[in-house]
Amino acid sequence: MKVKFYTNAAMEIVAGPHRILCDPWFMPGGFDGSWWQWPPLFTKPEDLTEYTHIYISHIHTDHCDPRVLRRLPKKDVPVIILKRSEQFLKNKIKSCGYNNFIEIEDRGTADLDKDTSITMYAAFTPNIFVEATEVPNVIDSSIVVRHKEEVVFNANDNVPDESSSKEIISRHQKIDLALLPYSGVGPFPSSYENLTAEEKIKGASVKIKKYLDQLLKNSGILKPRIIVPCAGQMILGGRQAPKNKTVGIPDPQAAVDLLTKNGFHSQLLEEGDWIDATTGKVEKSPRMNNTDKDEYIKKIAKEKYWWEKAFQIPPEEAIELIPLLMKARQNMWRFQEKYSFKADWLVSITVEEFPDSTYSFSLAENGTINKDLTAKLFAGEDKFLQVKIPYNYLIAILTRHCHWNNAYHGCQVEWYRKPDEYLPEIQTLLSYFHL
Repeated sequence: MKVKFYTNAAMEIVAGPHRILCDPWFMPGGFDGSWWQWPPLFTKPEDLTEYTHIYISHIHTDHCDPRVLRRLPKKDVPVIILKRSEQFLKNKIKSCGYNNFIEIEDRGTADLDKDTSITMYAAFTPNIFVEATEVPNVIDSSIVVRHKEEVVFNANDNVPDESSSKEIISRHQKIDLALLPYSGVGPFPSSYENLTAEEKIKGASVKIKKYLDQLLKNSGILKPRIIVPCAGQMILGGRQAPKNKTVGIPDPQAAVDLLTKNGFHSQLLEEGDWIDATTGKVEKSPRMNNTDKDEYIKKIAKEKYWWEKAFQIPPEEAIELIPLLMKARQNMWRFQEKYSFKADWLVSITVEEFPDSTYSFSLAENGTINKDLTAKLFAGEDKFLQVKIPYNYLIAILTRHCHWNNAYHGCQVEWYRKPDEYLPEIQTLLSYFHL
């Protein structure tokens, strides 16, 4: 077995006659525009012609990018996905021209031939990165590919916890090559305005250490012969580029160095590199990327997101938002009722262009949306999570051209929470706050 690496979680796993293209992300502008590949890519979707299967781990755009799926040249190949009652991932892929699916149950196995099989794992939760919540947000998956006696584990973003790691090694007996996550991107700490600049820098350092410690812990349980840190390379472009300093992403070389220091055989792969799952030998790509990171960030910081161009609404033509927000609130309330979730918190929406006024609603009841002075919110005693958002982006989200989950993971908006407590259910429920 061999693996060809491209970027982030995009790679090809070769198992005998099968070539599985995993999570193809080859175009900048993920998460409503803010995510860019680092380093920038040479590879284009049309360059990929030898794959026999596609594996999509989950619906986030750095794993399932409709723009890339539409441009890939082979659409008759089987697409491997986790079998779920919710069909949003399958429907998204079908909308890009694919109709041949291999759906595998959690912990289930599908044979590609007598020598090759794929075992699927749903999201490993709860763990230190995905909390046990009253409103579940479980979209990730991982695969184990076995060809004859060789085993490759591709975890993607799906960070195992201790019990999951023990289950995997117990079931598969050994892992020759593990493609393990060493990072994760979200708005904390870079997008939280209740934190000082110093607190953001400290929070980013704590976040980096947390991910690297978990990588080391999982490696100690799984004991793979070879480890490749994956699912961690990206940078923020456009208006969010300044947040790169505090987004809290480890350098992949730091992950390799930590693993090597602790006695593991770890390799850093770059775009176009091949690694042999048996020997660990790396065949380097002849194409070298010498782009300076700081200069590249300065360049892409000038880029406009697609929604900034598509939803150009002059402030004097802004409409009254309460009717739209009320309909979105009612939609979100249905999911609160489904999971019987209530909390004594306010969700507050402040439009960037009109910062003196804030729209708020309570998570404790299906009440009205109040429009008050922003200063009143901060002077009050209520617990609240405030989101500060551009007017045109809010309209794009409410009309489902963009998505709250992309706003969250893409660091697209600013947050303020009082007290400084993370309530994950709010973020999950906001995914349903739309028309």
